[in-house]
Amino acid sequence: MKKLKVIGWNINQRSGYNSLGTVPHLVISEIQKKKADLIVLTEYVKQSDHLEFTQSLKELGYAVFYNANLNRKTNEVLIAIKKNLISDKNTVQVVNEITSPIETPNFLQVSFQVNNEIINIIGTRIRIGFTFPVTDQSLIDDAKERNEQVISLVSYIKDLDGQTFVVGDFNNYYYNDESSITSWKDDKRWLQNYHSYPLIVKQMLEYGFKPYTPQGRRCFSWEQKRIPQSNPKRFIKNDHIFSNGAVLNESYYWGFVETDGYVFNRAGYPDHAMITAEIKI
Repeated sequence: MKKLKVIGWNINQRSGYNSLGTVPHLVISEIQKKKADLIVLTEYVKQSDHLEFTQSLKELGYAVFYNANLNRKTNEVLIAIKKNLISDKNTVQVVNEITSPIETPNFLQVSFQVNNEIINIIGTRIRIGFTFPVTDQSLIDDAKERNEQVISLVSYIKDLDGQTFVVGDFNNYYYNDESSITSWKDDKRWLQNYHSYPLIVKQMLEYGFKPYTPQGRRCFSWEQKRIPQSNPKRFIKNDHIFSNGAVLNESYYWGFVETDGYVFNRAGYPDHAMITAEIKI
């Protein structure tokens, strides 16, 4: 079996509505440092530097795939795979979206074969979309729509052949390692009653997709910055891997915030931790 390094990273391009208009160079620099075999970027947007950015990935030895979407103001997914893993380009299949009667997430699938085994790499991001003015009901409606996106995703991946690795930002609300589906049942105003990490795990496990999320109370992939540092609910694990294959050594990486030129809390600069792991195929 081969052991491959995978990273998933929400790079915070916010549908292209950011003050940079380009992907910061630190994204390529950090990818180069990590020497990953498989890369999944969410909140990627085709901006003025799209060709330059993808060319930089190609020069690092990757085959690059992204949503076939001409709208430059849409969050998309980009997947990069080391070229040496794709021995036969004729076996590569790309799926740009899920067809479903209910809400669907940002999505990109790249499938290829290794030793006649199908490998499905899926990048995804659960979209958020509450309406204004913000009310308790609009927040609940948004939470329900987030759950619909998970249902659409699970309904799709359950029928795939081969090993499937789903990497992405699930935009779930705060939870801790002891939380369960029933943790919020006594108050229906809690949005976790409608969309939560424990609920996602339950839906995935029904079809054999195990969760791989870094553990620990001070382990997080995103900060809710309006909440004080002293409140544990500031720190949320949004980024996860689900798979019916073998995943090892999952962790979050925040080292990029120490990079010269990184600007904290500014649109365009990554504001999620990388999720890193090893997979066996």
